[in-house]
Amino acid sequence: MPFTNPAPSAPRDLQVVQTFKKKIELKWMRPAELNGELTEYILTDNTGTETTITSNLQEEIVYTNLTDLESGKEYIITVS
Repeated sequence: MPFTNPAPSAPRDLQVVQTFKKKIELKWMRPAELNGELTEYILTDNTGTETTITSNLQEEIVYTNLTDLESGKEYIITVS
């Protein structure tokens, strides 16, 4: 049976930094336990849309923007 690393712990402290008409800026802290190499973050919203982040993975605090959002609509976002 091949050896696989356990998954990293969850990213921490997801926050909205700033909101705009059709985008939001988010930030979070990288997982406390990496358990190997971190290759991506996946942002998921309540509409089922997933956005994969593959840059700035080595930063302690990661910033990104979600764009093309509907103005006035409420979004629930998770990061994994």
